[in-house]
Amino acid sequence: MFLLPTEADAWRSAVEMVRRYHRLVGRPKRRRFIVCVGPADGTESLPPGLEGDDEIILLRTDDHAAVQAEVDVTTAGILIAPVRTRAGFEVVPGSVLARLRETADEYGLMLGFDETFCGLGRSGMLWAHEWTGVTPDLMVAGHGPADAPPLAALVVTQRLARGALGGSALADGAALLAGHALVDALSTPGFQERVQNRSWYLEDQLSALFYRRRAAFTALDGLGLMQALTLTGDAEPIRAKLAAHGLLTRAMGSVLGLFPPLTVEESDIDAAVSCIEMICAQEER
Repeated sequence: MFLLPTEADAWRSAVEMVRRYHRLVGRPKRRRFIVCVGPADGTESLPPGLEGDDEIILLRTDDHAAVQAEVDVTTAGILIAPVRTRAGFEVVPGSVLARLRETADEYGLMLGFDETFCGLGRSGMLWAHEWTGVTPDLMVAGHGPADAPPLAALVVTQRLARGALGGSALADGAALLAGHALVDALSTPGFQERVQNRSWYLEDQLSALFYRRRAAFTALDGLGLMQALTLTGDAEPIRAKLAAHGLLTRAMGSVLGLFPPLTVEESDIDAAVSCIEMICAQEER
């Protein structure tokens, strides 16, 4: 594990580590990365820190044949987020991750997961990809507390660590302390079980809301404490009204995202669902 000050530092380190690894094992031409963003709405972009690298491409489909068609002798790795939250919301099916794992193994590529948002317990397990049983060669995780500088972690296999470079930027001391406190909390007996229980409660309450307000919502999707309601129109007006009542959500096009903290209580969930229902009732008048 490499602890770095920003997510951009972590992604740059990851890409250069993979390229250096391929050079060390006699494959210097392998420098190209495929970033699978799925059928995004056109606003999806590269992970921070990788902008301007013309050897990194976005692939806006999860079609297995399309992925394989992009792989050539210059391909070094494939990057994907198990839960996509940059331009919309999508839990990537485990079958997609499994096929990418097979492709990476078949062609000698590195498979990397973006766990900056969905990792560290938010999915109900420590890492979102654990729900699928698919293991990456590298992953990037992040922690951005309000009272401390951000912290990013690059986690790699022992094999890939051969490509590590010295002289990386050091994480801030306060960020390390905050990260240590988070890991201590996640390691506390019963904490992750509690998060899962809250996740199921949130899913149940949102499912009931979804069926009560079918005129307002067209879909409900989510994993753990990451849930999303798809509206019939733009989610921004409802997000603004909810914020005015003290409920912070995230508008992603027509998707309204709910991402409560790991310490959320059932009473908080009840209050949030009641607030959404109130706004929906007002909209229907």
